[in-house]
Amino acid sequence: MTASIASLDVLIVDDHEPTRAIIAKMLRAAGAQRLRDAADATQALQMLAERPADLIITDQVMPDMDGAAFIAALKQDPKTAHARTVLISGFTDIDARTVGANAVLAKPIEAPALLRAIEAALA
Repeated sequence: MTASIASLDVLIVDDHEPTRAIIAKMLRAAGAQRLRDAADATQALQMLAERPADLIITDQVMPDMDGAAFIAALKQDPKTAHARTVLISGFTDIDARTVGANAVLAKPIEAPALLRAIEAALA
Protein backbone atom coordinates (compact mmCIF):
# COMPACT_ATOMS: atom_id res chain seq x y z
CA MET A 1 0.00 0.00 0.00
CA THR A 2 2.72 2.49 0.90
CA ALA A 3 4.43 2.26 -2.49
CA SER A 4 1.20 2.69 -4.42
CA ILE A 5 -0.13 5.60 -2.35
CA ALA A 6 3.19 7.40 -2.73
CA SER A 7 2.66 7.59 -6.49
CA LEU A 8 -0.92 8.87 -6.34
CA ASP A 9 -2.12 12.42 -6.80
CA VAL A 10 -4.72 12.73 -4.02
CA LEU A 11 -7.39 15.40 -3.57
CA ILE A 12 -9.19 15.74 -0.22
CA VAL A 13 -12.54 17.54 -0.40
CA ASP A 14 -14.26 18.59 2.83
CA ASP A 15 -15.73 21.86 4.06
CA HIS A 16 -14.28 21.22 7.53
CA GLU A 17 -10.61 22.27 7.48
CA PRO A 18 -9.59 20.22 10.55
CA THR A 19 -10.93 17.07 8.87
CA ARG A 20 -8.90 17.81 5.74
CA ALA A 21 -5.80 18.28 7.90
CA ILE A 22 -6.36 15.02 9.80
CA ILE A 23 -6.85 13.04 6.59
CA ALA A 24 -3.74 14.62 5.05
CA LYS A 25 -1.70 13.75 8.15
CA MET A 26 -2.88 10.13 7.99
CA LEU A 27 -2.07 9.91 4.29
CA ARG A 28 1.39 11.44 4.73
CA ALA A 29 2.09 8.89 7.49
CA ALA A 30 1.13 6.16 4.99
CA GLY A 31 3.57 7.55 2.41
CA ALA A 32 1.43 9.89 0.32
CA GLN A 33 3.45 12.70 -1.21
CA ARG A 34 1.16 14.49 -3.65
CA LEU A 35 -1.77 15.86 -1.63
CA ARG A 36 -4.12 18.72 -2.40
CA ASP A 37 -7.27 19.82 -0.64
CA ALA A 38 -10.41 21.75 -1.45
CA ALA A 39 -12.97 23.35 0.86
CA ASP A 40 -15.95 22.36 -1.30
CA ALA A 41 -16.97 20.55 -4.45
CA THR A 42 -16.94 23.69 -6.61
CA GLN A 43 -13.34 24.46 -5.68
CA ALA A 44 -12.43 20.80 -6.21
CA LEU A 45 -13.93 20.77 -9.71
CA GLN A 46 -11.94 23.90 -10.59
CA MET A 47 -8.74 22.30 -9.29
CA LEU A 48 -9.43 19.07 -11.16
CA ALA A 49 -10.00 20.98 -14.41
CA GLU A 50 -6.41 22.22 -14.10
CA ARG A 51 -4.90 18.94 -12.90
CA PRO A 52 -6.81 15.67 -12.51
CA ALA A 53 -6.29 13.45 -9.46
CA ASP A 54 -5.86 9.70 -9.17
CA LEU A 55 -7.76 9.45 -5.88
CA ILE A 56 -10.42 11.76 -4.48
CA ILE A 57 -11.54 11.54 -0.87
CA THR A 58 -14.71 13.55 -0.37
CA ASP A 59 -17.17 14.29 2.38
CA GLN A 60 -20.84 13.54 1.74
CA VAL A 61 -22.32 16.64 3.43
CA MET A 62 -20.98 19.91 2.00
CA PRO A 63 -22.72 23.26 1.54
CA ASP A 64 -22.48 23.67 -2.23
CA MET A 65 -22.93 20.11 -3.50
CA ASP A 66 -23.15 16.81 -1.65
CA GLY A 67 -20.55 14.13 -2.16
CA ALA A 68 -22.78 11.92 -4.30
CA ALA A 69 -23.54 14.80 -6.69
CA PHE A 70 -19.84 15.69 -6.78
CA ILE A 71 -18.93 12.10 -7.67
CA ALA A 72 -21.62 12.08 -10.37
CA ALA A 73 -20.09 15.27 -11.82
CA LEU A 74 -16.66 13.62 -11.82
CA LYS A 75 -17.98 10.61 -13.73
CA GLN A 76 -19.48 12.88 -16.41
CA ASP A 77 -16.17 14.54 -17.27
CA PRO A 78 -13.71 12.45 -19.31
CA LYS A 79 -10.78 14.21 -17.55
CA THR A 80 -11.94 13.03 -14.11
CA ALA A 81 -14.02 9.93 -14.82
CA HIS A 82 -11.04 7.65 -14.16
CA ALA A 83 -10.45 8.97 -10.63
CA ARG A 84 -11.03 6.53 -7.80
CA THR A 85 -13.27 7.93 -5.07
CA VAL A 86 -13.77 7.42 -1.35
CA LEU A 87 -16.91 8.98 0.13
CA ILE A 88 -16.73 9.93 3.82
CA SER A 89 -20.00 10.08 5.71
CA GLY A 90 -21.44 10.17 9.18
CA PHE A 91 -24.32 8.13 7.79
CA THR A 92 -23.60 4.42 8.00
CA ASP A 93 -26.27 3.27 5.55
CA ILE A 94 -24.67 4.61 2.36
CA ASP A 95 -23.79 2.00 -0.26
CA ALA A 96 -20.80 2.96 -2.41
CA ARG A 97 -22.39 1.55 -5.55
CA THR A 98 -25.56 3.63 -5.23
CA VAL A 99 -23.62 6.89 -5.01
CA GLY A 100 -21.00 5.96 -7.60
CA ALA A 101 -18.09 5.88 -5.15
CA ASN A 102 -15.44 3.18 -5.17
CA ALA A 103 -15.56 2.98 -1.36
CA VAL A 104 -17.37 4.54 1.59
CA LEU A 105 -15.74 5.41 4.90
CA ALA A 106 -17.79 6.04 8.04
CA LYS A 107 -16.92 8.83 10.46
CA PRO A 108 -15.14 9.14 12.81
CA ILE A 109 -12.12 8.59 10.60
CA GLU A 110 -9.34 6.33 11.82
CA ALA A 111 -6.14 5.67 9.88
CA PRO A 112 -6.56 1.89 9.47
CA ALA A 113 -10.12 2.30 8.17
CA LEU A 114 -9.02 5.10 5.82
CA LEU A 115 -6.27 2.93 4.37
CA ARG A 116 -8.66 -0.02 3.94
CA ALA A 117 -11.12 2.26 2.13
CA ILE A 118 -8.34 3.48 -0.17
CA GLU A 119 -7.27 -0.10 -0.88
CA ALA A 120 -10.89 -0.97 -1.73
CA ALA A 121 -11.19 2.09 -3.99
CA LEU A 122 -8.02 1.19 -5.85
CA ALA A 123 -8.90 -2.49 -6.28
